[in-house]
Amino acid sequence: MIPSANINYANILHLKDKSKMKYLLIPISVILLLSCTEHHRKKQIGQLFSTEIILPDTSSLFNKALDSINLNIPAKMVVYFDAETCASCALSRIWEWDEVSHITQASNGKYQTLFIFTPKQKDLSTVKRVFQGMHMENKLVYIDDRQDFITNNPTIPEDAMFHTFLLDRKNKIVLVGNPVHNEKLWELYKNTIDQLIKNEGVLNRE
Repeated sequence: MIPSANINYANILHLKDKSKMKYLLIPISVILLLSCTEHHRKKQIGQLFSTEIILPDTSSLFNKALDSINLNIPAKMVVYFDAETCASCALSRIWEWDEVSHITQASNGKYQTLFIFTPKQKDLSTVKRVFQGMHMENKLVYIDDRQDFITNNPTIPEDAMFHTFLLDRKNKIVLVGNPVHNEKLWELYKNTIDQLIKNEGVLNRE
């Protein structure tokens, strides 16, 4: 005779329920994580707005001949590449900013784009050599090898998505985000730049 098995079906169902709960908790945790991340990013953006940015001095300008350019102007965009950015990758994509830089020529000196590179020491000579061959003479490029920019502006987050921003005449942030691959954001940048130029560096938020 085959011995009867004492199977507790309630326990099996309980185990199955626990297993289902485990799999249910995974997406819930992901949703909560994404929600917290989104909330954190919104908080960071909120803290950045109206923050006054201290711009690099002319000693770190790649082309010293541009040190007479006036930055007390209605609008300027800062594009910051920190030490964690792949220097060669950033340099290879610098052409993506040509359309942004073209606004400078049409603004009659009322708008400028500032590119701030903070290369690691081991990459410094390579970055300078590459720049020399890229005909960057007319671009405001700063080689911040001492990391003065982030030292003077500690409120800038580590997240690279916050490393591009538009400043008003008082160097306060009025817009944040990289517009290169975002057509809607680029349109917002252009409209905001136009408004800043029209109002001599004051943004009307009404």
